[in-house]
Amino acid sequence: MRLIRRTFVLLLLCGLGAGPVAAQPTTAPDTLSLDQVDGSMLQPTTLRYDVTVTAGGQSRSFSAVRALTATQTNGRDTWTVTDRTSLPQATVVDSLVLDRTTLRPVLRRLSGPMTMSVSYTDTSASGALQLRGRSQNIDASFDRPTLAGGANVRMALAGLPLAPNASAALPVYNEQQQSAQTLRFDVTETDSVDTPAGTFNAFVVSIASSGGGLWGTMHVRQAAPHHIVKSTLTQPGPRGDRTFTRTLTSIDDGTKN
Repeated sequence: MRLIRRTFVLLLLCGLGAGPVAAQPTTAPDTLSLDQVDGSMLQPTTLRYDVTVTAGGQSRSFSAVRALTATQTNGRDTWTVTDRTSLPQATVVDSLVLDRTTLRPVLRRLSGPMTMSVSYTDTSASGALQLRGRSQNIDASFDRPTLAGGANVRMALAGLPLAPNASAALPVYNEQQQSAQTLRFDVTETDSVDTPAGTFNAFVVSIASSGGGLWGTMHVRQAAPHHIVKSTLTQPGPRGDRTFTRTLTSIDDGTKN
């Protein structure tokens, strides 16, 4: 079970809300912003991925399913994104409720070796998480609208008007570390990507977190919404780098690419 817990935490950190906080680097003005995220670009979708985590010379492979459904939350139009990751001895369920227009977070709930429930406004987060029998309260405020961890960044990326040479710096709150950070995205080129789900025309997007806590490359579908079809992300750790590879195996949204 200890191995499962470690692996679960690694997968949670892979949710694009990870990495140590450091001073933000000075960069050229970005062409895209959080205000340009358009949730109307999304549609009910089921995405299935193969995920491999490599660390310390060992690899672990898992399957993950992401379901995007239109919901109502307290009378508010929302999207609910549910990630299910099948580990050898546990199933991790990460449920994220987003405003249907802005894709900003409303609620995130996590069950598995770690449990968590966090409510969001545009500029605050409150709730609690529990891991290894220890509880930790979450109470944070932000000076600007900020995304949650987990799938929120991927959904925001899917709803941005991506184009060649586009770039964006998105603020993200890491619930486990209880810190806000910035993830920078740059569209560097276009490519054709073969996956078990088919061949996709893709934007190649580089990603880097402030302070170098996470970096890598994502291939996202050129056709909106820009779902990830393949990604390789690396994060430093006390025992060496950890690399996460995600490959789309099937997509059900009424289109292909």
